[in-house]
Amino acid sequence: APMPTPAPIPIGQLPEALTELLDRAEVGDGPYSAKQIVDGLAEVLFYSLTSDEGGGEGTAGGEEGDEEGGEGDDAPALLGFSSVQAWWNTLDCQLMRLAVGEDNDDLDSVTGETSVYCTAYPDESDELSEELKEVKERIDAVGMALLGLSDADGTDDATPDVASGGLISRIEPAIRGVTVSGGDKVALSVGIYGLQNVRDQSLGDGVTFDWSEGDNSIDGTGSEIMYTAPSSPGTYMIKASIDASDCSPSDASMRDSACSAEFEVRVRRPSAPQPTEEAPVNPPGEIPGILADSDGNQYEVFTPVEGGMFSGEGYSLNVAAGAVPNGEFIGIRMSDEGAASNVGMTHQRYTLGGNMYGVHAVDSSGASISSYVLDDPATVCLPLPDELRTDISDLAVVAINGDGSLTILSAQVRISAAGTMVCGGLSGLPASVAVGSAGAPAAIPTPTPEPEPEPPVTGGTAPASSAVVLWSLLLGIAVLTLGSVLVIGRRKGVRK
Repeated sequence: APMPTPAPIPIGQLPEALTELLDRAEVGDGPYSAKQIVDGLAEVLFYSLTSDEGGGEGTAGGEEGDEEGGEGDDAPALLGFSSVQAWWNTLDCQLMRLAVGEDNDDLDSVTGETSVYCTAYPDESDELSEELKEVKERIDAVGMALLGLSDADGTDDATPDVASGGLISRIEPAIRGVTVSGGDKVALSVGIYGLQNVRDQSLGDGVTFDWSEGDNSIDGTGSEIMYTAPSSPGTYMIKASIDASDCSPSDASMRDSACSAEFEVRVRRPSAPQPTEEAPVNPPGEIPGILADSDGNQYEVFTPVEGGMFSGEGYSLNVAAGAVPNGEFIGIRMSDEGAASNVGMTHQRYTLGGNMYGVHAVDSSGASISSYVLDDPATVCLPLPDELRTDISDLAVVAINGDGSLTILSAQVRISAAGTMVCGGLSGLPASVAVGSAGAPAAIPTPTPEPEPEPPVTGGTAPASSAVVLWSLLLGIAVLTLGSVLVIGRRKGVRK
């Protein structure tokens, strides 16, 4: 989360000495924001105040003012000091004490005159007391930190020549690389950083930036240019640089890299030109409104320019313009072929439901077409079967091939006045289509066999019904035998 902006500080909550300094910097009447306080302190620390004071008093280490109260010299530019001594001798007693942090809660410019820091910069040519040596060490430490100097007298080669305007420590590319097409325009700009390693684009005002691509210069002298990419594919290195007099890196050995910025512009290879699509063209001559085959079935006519549509009871087929190849027209119709089922085909990934529908095609003479491919898929819509309504997201239009395999077509569910439809794209004609749901179909159930009666065990008792039949048979034999004996006896009696 972004940090909250501090509330302005009322005048009464600031030390009196700080309020006085802000008045001298002409920051305003308060309340003061944190930025106003920092800017005000920088104003009084880094600008000569002789012009504000008027004659008489002057600065602690500089010339006395005009005896008649005239104006002092103009203030030098911000940070325009080549040494700590040049900066220190522009400060009055109050600012000297503020700079080194002595009693900052109570900086009274009168009572503070007795401070050891209210003095001109200690000259090493004079023999310094131990106290003044400590004063000089502290002044040097503070001055070098505030002014960005590597030594107090500014003689080191890496010391920025701030008096000549070298306030830039480095520049960097805003974007290091970009990929464009040939002829594209792209903005290239550099980020500018000051001596305190803070980005400040205003430091580039008045500075000349040299832009180049290899050995070729590029128009533009500011910190940003508009670059036009070459037409040829490849990688191009663009460089922006500034003069050494305008750039003061912290490490003099890194001057070349710190005072320049490189950009990598990659020009992509143009893509192959796409063929221009031909406009739909109907065949010459008159095109009939209806076609019929040898069995008398009627077909709607589909043409390259108009496309066409066939609709039945709850099903339809729509062909867009340009789908029929140029210079041709065909006839298409649909028919309800009865229930669709693939039960038992457990190797398939979809279970069919509802009815199967045939999509038939004939040529311009009414002859049946065995194979025809449209340039763009036709939209075929079928009614949603009741048994497949449980999971609409798994539905698809399925083409049933001649070998019984299935081809899954893209599908979407549509709700219209005719009811809920499942629609998919169909390119190849003729075809048999149905609605399917994701998941293998069920296996064919195996019939349960009827149990066979078991024969009796040898030596066992036969069932009661078998005993009755046996006794009946024996009784019949006995009756027949007795009858035969009686007949024979009577015959013998007659003979006597």
